[in-house]
Amino acid sequence: MTNAGCCVVEAWASRAAPTPLDAQRLLHDQQPPQPTRRSPRRMNLHFVGMFTMVHHVQLTRFSDLGLRVLLYLSQQELVEPVTSGEIATQFHVPHNHISKVVHKLGQLGWVETQRGRHGGLRLSAAAPLLTLGTIVRTLEGATSLVDCDDPPCVLRHGCSLKGVLDDALEAFYQALDRHTLADLYKQRTRSTLIALHRSHATARS
Repeated sequence: MTNAGCCVVEAWASRAAPTPLDAQRLLHDQQPPQPTRRSPRRMNLHFVGMFTMVHHVQLTRFSDLGLRVLLYLSQQELVEPVTSGEIATQFHVPHNHISKVVHKLGQLGWVETQRGRHGGLRLSAAAPLLTLGTIVRTLEGATSLVDCDDPPCVLRHGCSLKGVLDDALEAFYQALDRHTLADLYKQRTRSTLIALHRSHATARS
């Protein structure tokens, strides 16, 4: 081996072995750069609330009970007036809740109340002709699914969501307007109501 070759071998052998830290640095240098992670922007809380409301769209408890009371009173073969206590018992609802609903239905002229020992509740003559859309609109008392002004939503001047929801709500009411209270009574609901009234009369005797 020449003197030059010996020098090269000696120089290579004299190099210090790489340490674990050197290995980590080498691997880090060979990895592609990672993109910088940005913190997510906070969404407007009212905007989130709008979607929450849409996801949980349903009738209020008051409207639900109002429809049940009207249906229960639709039984045309009733011999005696129905009491609010009877309705509360049949639907397993607190009596004070039914009383508030009955009071509202009486103010609307849909239910007639008669006080006294033999008093009770009856549907008014016009009530069977009410459309479900009219009943729900009146009891719900709401004109929109979302309120973009309270609290003010940052999207309210440039967002199409409210218009779409308003159209959907109107389509919902139009579908309900195709059915009256009397229409529901003609269906299988009638046999269910008759059975309920008979069971209550049997329990009293």
